[in-house]
Amino acid sequence: MKGLFEAGEDPISEREDDADINSVAGLLKLYFRQLDEKLFPQYIFEDLEKCAHISNIEERVTKIRQIILNIPESVLIVMRYLFAFLNHLSQNSDENMMDAYNIAVCFGPTLLPVPDNCDQVACQANVNEVIKVGNCLKPKTNIYFV
Repeated sequence: MKGLFEAGEDPISEREDDADINSVAGLLKLYFRQLDEKLFPQYIFEDLEKCAHISNIEERVTKIRQIILNIPESVLIVMRYLFAFLNHLSQNSDENMMDAYNIAVCFGPTLLPVPDNCDQVACQANVNEVIKVGNCLKPKTNIYFV
């Protein structure tokens, strides 16, 4: 599937298997896992992880936005498209069971991996909360928290 996609082909155009959606999601996660520099740069991990402890959702989004807007523009563009897609995916959660929480659990470890020197279990819950917030809110700018 990866080879076909990289060759400009549509690897699922002639398939009608419902499992293909899982393959596409797996391929998307694979691309993000294989990036030399993760989508969320490691140097902002600690600041983002702390945001999960902000109880007021508007304050949390504002703080996350402040952190995110300081990363390179090329990364912001990818984030905008990705979170727009993930938000669209969650809009159909009645059919696909992928609400903001499930998307965060699925994509959080790939997009914002917990550093080895951190408590993996405790930090992963916070990572999922950051990804969930980014996926379920749509501010006036129409670009989620990015």
